Amino acid sequence: MKSIPSISLYGIIGATLVYAAVALAGEPKPLNVPGADWHAKAERWFTSKDEKERKAQMKEASRALKRPCKNCHTEDFEGFIDEDRKVLTQQMMSISFDSGLQCKDCHDGKEKMTELGETAEKMYDLSREKGVYCDECHQTNQSKFKDLSEKGKKFKDEMEAKKKAAGGAAPATTPASAPASTP
Repeated sequence: MKSIPSISLYGIIGATLVYAAVALAGEPKPLNVPGADWHAKAERWFTSKDEKERKAQMKEASRALKRPCKNCHTEDFEGFIDEDRKVLTQQMMSISFDSGLQCKDCHDGKEKMTELGETAEKMYDLSREKGVYCDECHQTNQSKFKDLSEKGKKFKDEMEAKKKAAGGAAPATTPASAPASTP
């Protein structure tokens, strides 16, 4: 009779953590902006209070992302599959509303982004690193990120000066004066 190898609790926990890390690899992480009410910000994205119209709007987003509704929602559609996905979804809805963009303006399927989306993704990573929301540097006036705030203009000037000083190469780090307040 063969013995079954024993599996320690630590082995199970370790395997679970590895599985979770692999499952989340490549998935963007939400911004960590203390005090931000992402639910309220996301609600502005909907153009109607009518449930049927809201579902149609979400289906349009699902088509742009080329992902099923269950990519974010639970099987029963009563919630989100995890807290990160919930917050990330709400942040994307808020960004879309504030900037005047539709999902398809940045997303071109599961893995592909449009040119604007690639730029926005880099800025989103910078926002996450600094713990700020997009409105720290961009005006929330439906301008598709074209209009910068005063802080945004200053930050852009600093980045361009660093790039010029480095002989045209992008700076390795962001300026110390990068925005750091909350929405």
